[in-house]
Amino acid sequence: MKKILLFVVGVLMLFTLTGCSKTSMTTEQVKSLASGHSYNAVDVLSQYSEVEQIKEATVIQGDNGNWQVEFYVLDTVDSAIGMYNTNVTGFDEFDTGTKAKATVNGKNYGTYSLTTTDKYRYLSRVENTLLYVDVDVKYNDEVKTFIDELGY
Repeated sequence: MKKILLFVVGVLMLFTLTGCSKTSMTTEQVKSLASGHSYNAVDVLSQYSEVEQIKEATVIQGDNGNWQVEFYVLDTVDSAIGMYNTNVTGFDEFDTGTKAKATVNGKNYGTYSLTTTDKYRYLSRVENTLLYVDVDVKYNDEVKTFIDELGY
């Protein structure tokens, strides 16, 4: 177990120390990739009308609506960092029965994943965009594949 933990820490340090950066996607790019998988993309910005920082909000639904990925475009990088940090704190409250947990930070991004016995939770912030995932663990492979394709 200690060897696995050391390996994970080593990989995380490698990413952190190399100063990698990622390219953010637009809402249209996310919707296009989703439609290529026959996932449903729904604009949900109206649900956030009172949150001035959120400029675009889209929900991608997969597996006939059994899981969803939320994609947000915020007004500034600072707003995205704030939303990311708030959600990390919220996810940490569910950190019971953890199987795996990882955090990676780069020049212009941050990622957080938490896999428990029943849930897969994932956050990724790139520049002023945020990807939010909270799905049943049985869908984590399909969701992870989609996230990888997004580059988040």
